[in-house]
Amino acid sequence: MENEMFQAELILFEKCMFDFIRKQQQLSEVHQQAAQVALEKWNDYLTTRIQNQN
Repeated sequence: MENEMFQAELILFEKCMFDFIRKQQQLSEVHQQAAQVALEKWNDYLTTRIQNQN
């Protein structure tokens, strides 16, 4: 009985860890996408500024 309870708790813990890791990966992807957009906008701004100086 005690072993079964431990196994059930272990399965629950593993599920929680998996959910946590998956959520962190999703947030990391969102952050990466936002950083990419910011870099593209910065590059567009610099390109426009350089073109306007010429």
